[in-house]
Amino acid sequence: MFRCRPRRRFFALPIRSKAAASLTAAGFGEPSSNVIDLRCRFSRAEDVLDYIRRSAVRMVLLLDRQNEPARQRIEGAIVEGAEAHRNADGIELRMPAVVTSAAVE
Repeated sequence: MFRCRPRRRFFALPIRSKAAASLTAAGFGEPSSNVIDLRCRFSRAEDVLDYIRRSAVRMVLLLDRQNEPARQRIEGAIVEGAEAHRNADGIELRMPAVVTSAAVE
């Protein structure tokens, strides 16, 4: 059975070599990875913050543990950063995904 080590890097598994090593350690064989260039579009910058809150559990935990002024500054920075990606179609953020698979041995 695969067990996560404490203090594992937050986004370690999207690194191809880390994902392959984890699958191999769990007893799987022939791991392979592909990067999919996903792009998410939002009409409002505030929708990006809502998306983060609804889809990234760890981010919600991190945000909710902040005191109110700090949380507001962080959320404001996310909204401001999202605005920097606005184009004629709205806000477009690249969110590439690594899809890794392996064979059962």
